[in-house]
Amino acid sequence: MKKKVLILMFLFIFGVGSILSGFGFENFAKATSSVDSLFIRAYGDSISAGDKLNDVNDSYPSVFANAFNSNFNVDFVAKGVSGDTTHDLLEDLNPYIEGTAVDQIAFDNAEVITLCIGANNVLKPALANLSGYLSQSVSKEDLQALLDAGVEDFKNEFPQILQAFEGKKIVVMTVYNPFKYLSLNDVSISAGMSGYASIIRSILSQYDNKLQEMLVMSIDSLKIINDEIRNSADENIYVADIWQLFDSFTKEQYLEYINADISKVEIASLDVASIMSEISSASDPHPTKAGHEIIANEHLKAFKYFKLSTNDDFSAITKGSDKIALNLQTIENDNFTFKLKKASANGESTILQSSQMAIEVLASSIKGQGKLYIEVYDESQNHVFTTNSIDYDVDYEEEQSFVLTSNKNEVQNKDDIIDFNVNSSDVENAEFNLIRVRSGVRKLLQTNTTGRFSVLAIDLEGRSELFVEVYSDDNLISKTNSMYYFVEFERESPSSQNSAKLENLILISSIVLVSLVSIVWIIVVLARLKKRNSF
Repeated sequence: MKKKVLILMFLFIFGVGSILSGFGFENFAKATSSVDSLFIRAYGDSISAGDKLNDVNDSYPSVFANAFNSNFNVDFVAKGVSGDTTHDLLEDLNPYIEGTAVDQIAFDNAEVITLCIGANNVLKPALANLSGYLSQSVSKEDLQALLDAGVEDFKNEFPQILQAFEGKKIVVMTVYNPFKYLSLNDVSISAGMSGYASIIRSILSQYDNKLQEMLVMSIDSLKIINDEIRNSADENIYVADIWQLFDSFTKEQYLEYINADISKVEIASLDVASIMSEISSASDPHPTKAGHEIIANEHLKAFKYFKLSTNDDFSAITKGSDKIALNLQTIENDNFTFKLKKASANGESTILQSSQMAIEVLASSIKGQGKLYIEVYDESQNHVFTTNSIDYDVDYEEEQSFVLTSNKNEVQNKDDIIDFNVNSSDVENAEFNLIRVRSGVRKLLQTNTTGRFSVLAIDLEGRSELFVEVYSDDNLISKTNSMYYFVEFERESPSSQNSAKLENLILISSIVLVSLVSIVWIIVVLARLKKRNSF
């Protein structure tokens, strides 16, 4: 009897192992074709494919993609191989990395990637050697070496997988613990087997101790993998921390979201085939339909997506006051701040800031060639997303509706005052900036809301180009004609300056000397008069 129960236990181990080696996913697709589609691709293992679900459309990537259907035409595809490790996935991606894949264009068009990978790096070698570990033919050191090798492969290959998706938005999930509440002691024994209950329980307990020891080692390795996943987060990589989510559940909650519930197994006979079937069904580590739903919701919490678009034709712009309408698409309802930015040969700059998803920009603020994109910030001013970019090429003849005139074309003295005036119709909230360019250096001389300026001639010394930029609500709407000045003043040479100083010194000395002589003469005269009177 004891031997039969031992055989049962080993078959149990092989049964669980065969299930978990399928920690991969099958092919399925839900695709539409539209120029304005949002292309979402799901990569990873069997969790990505919705393994063991009645309907693969209930898988977490499908639920995640469907959330965008109200605002986008979603083109969603998931593909892979059951039991994928990072090594397997990287091999599948190599044709796309090399640009030789049959569906290369579809891969290149993908904008959002969901990724679930890494569990099989650890669980495959662990479960493949579990029976040997329980029978002590595989040592703890040997098992640890296999787990370490799986982790090391992940560390080397995961960054390469992310690199293959460069330029796309990636939502990667941490690996949850599929066996948090798995214990052989939870297996029940029918009343008909009660006579053997103590023997069965004793053997179950012994093997459960070894099983839990193996699971602790495996979970420690998964934790290292999860830390690698968390550390990969950046502005294009979003982490849905499913480990943390599932780890917070009670046993009752956990078993609602995961299929692995060994308490469903009842040993009622020694019919090995029947018991194996029950164990295989009860030990499935994949999420339930409800589990996939909460995983998808966690992805939506972690990932913010905004798509920038415009229906306007940049080539149709004829003047700086033309407006370009930009629009943001998203499924988010929270309050965000949007910074419209442009990148051109002159660098990057912010054009305007808004809290509205419908934005207008004046053609004058984007004259030339470059790219437009939007940075999205949350209520705490944390940067949460950078949109796709839109190429622009704006060229038009400068409007002369704002004309700069002056009361002087020539300057004689450095203290001369030159008045400038911008002749134009009224502009709401207008601001006028008088700009001087000298030797390629731009300087703001004055700013006001009247368009009238007074400038000292000394400020125009040398060769100067003067013009006025006109702003409305902080947007540049026009630039006036330019006026050119070449102002030169005669300056005394150092020798002339020294001569003048010497002349001034002589003059001052002469005055002082004459004054002293006069004083002395007066004193002498007064002394003589006093002496004469004394006689």
